Amino acid sequence: MKKYSGNITKKLSSILIVSMFFASSTALSFADVRDTKLEHLRTLSTEFRTNINNTSELDTNAGSKWQMKVDADLVKDGKEARKFLQGVYSVVPFFNSMTIKSLSGNYTMNLENLSAYESNTVVDVAKQWISEIITADMTEVQKLRAIHDKIINETVYDASSGDEAHSPAGVALDKRAVCDGYSRMFTIMATLIEIPVVQVTSNAMNHAFNLVYIKGEWLMVDATYDDPITSNGKQVLKHDYFLIGPADSKKHKFDSSENGLTLEDYIKIGNYIYQDVI
Repeated sequence: MKKYSGNITKKLSSILIVSMFFASSTALSFADVRDTKLEHLRTLSTEFRTNINNTSELDTNAGSKWQMKVDADLVKDGKEARKFLQGVYSVVPFFNSMTIKSLSGNYTMNLENLSAYESNTVVDVAKQWISEIITADMTEVQKLRAIHDKIINETVYDASSGDEAHSPAGVALDKRAVCDGYSRMFTIMATLIEIPVVQVTSNAMNHAFNLVYIKGEWLMVDATYDDPITSNGKQVLKHDYFLIGPADSKKHKFDSSENGLTLEDYIKIGNYIYQDVI
């Protein structure tokens, strides 16, 4: 059985800092709940969750809906911008690119969906799948398992399938994706059934997966690893990485504070952006 991890390097290298401001103040940490970074992420997450049933509001191809002012600390240096981009990816599953620039002293962040498909097309597929697999009498665990299984059954892992492989459209429409596509589609579907979810990007693993809040704790779901590539090409559905504790997997590594967001960072992000529901 062939093991692999998805390629996220392409997305992370998409940060373009047109003009950077080197502030003298110390950059704030994601671990601080008063962090203004968390406020930005909460704004993005709230808008995503509010507009998921009206996704024309989420598409950037038609205008600058997803342009917002950012604090100087967010563009202090490349490391800070990279960490913030990981935070953005953790809460909104459509963006492929972030540009931070300064125009006459006003710092703005532009978030772009570079997929060839509109967001509403992807969400419509997710809604259709939800209607097929979710019933009112199911527990939250059963619902998440149904989503996990649906994504795996609909998708072939394919690292050669181009840009869409990193998009939820890779799962929903092309049926071929890498870890970004799997975890982003999982984020959309968990959001539709109102279960708190974040996407984790691990630079240490070059991989993406999810954390969901269920039964009072954040547990890990990795649909990509549960859809392994086999030597004979046969499709396999596993549950080895479904709702397990973040420390219970020997395969998964969260970043250190030096090279990305830590497990504690992701839990802090999740608790902060979902503070109204958990």
